Amino acid sequence: MKKENFLKLDAKAKGAAFFAELDAGKSYEEILAELGLTKKELEIQHGIYHVKGKFMVKLMPGYQNRGNGKDVL
Repeated sequence: MKKENFLKLDAKAKGAAFFAELDAGKSYEEILAELGLTKKELEIQHGIYHVKGKFMVKLMPGYQNRGNGKDVL
């Protein structure tokens, strides 16, 4: 996936794109390298977290949220 296409997606679609890449056999690190992103950029700017083999999408990237602010894909 190209970075330009990735950036046009909404948060849930970005998470789904990551799962599709994982299903295609790529590692988390390979996906980040292909997109030219770091783990911190993905978390802070895009609100996508990789936790225990799953991707979680923060509903409002860039904002702290009290309570359940994450949605598991």
